[in-house]
Amino acid sequence: MSDVILPREVEEEKIGRGGMVLAHAAFNYEHWDFRLESGSDVGRDCSFEYVDDHNSWFNRTLHAQVKATKVPDNYKLKTKDCFSFCLEIKTINYALRSNDAFLLLFCVLTTKKVYYLPIQDYFINNEEMYEKLEIKNKGKIALHIPFKNIVNADNEAELIELTRASYCFRNNRVHKEFTDW
Repeated sequence: MSDVILPREVEEEKIGRGGMVLAHAAFNYEHWDFRLESGSDVGRDCSFEYVDDHNSWFNRTLHAQVKATKVPDNYKLKTKDCFSFCLEIKTINYALRSNDAFLLLFCVLTTKKVYYLPIQDYFINNEEMYEKLEIKNKGKIALHIPFKNIVNADNEAELIELTRASYCFRNNRVHKEFTDW
């Protein structure tokens, strides 16, 4: 039996799986319905649909790309209170074209913290980032995720507010509106 070759665990896949589990657990199950994506890998790993205090569904959803690490110090910027994570341009382009808020979820397995970056809002607030998309059009771009953006009860109101946003991509820019419930 020792001659049998079986599949082996790959560390990168284990870290990714751990990040997905951590991301799911970080959202309050009383208000968020987690959905794992299946099918083609287009850059969206999962979605979270908001359920309000009256148990009503409004079709208000956050989409997310999940990334994970065991070594957060490799991503910290010394001059800012943030992580720097290089995300593929094709994923950023996909996220910018979403009508719903699209988050980068950065999961630190050693501390069990999940940090979030609303990608469309990041580009709205950092207009110079669009030039990097146009110049490179392939590869990766560094995005900065503030340490304060942790998925937890303290920041849940901000995440809920993001579900009210409606985004439109036109003239090579993201535009944002808020909808009433």
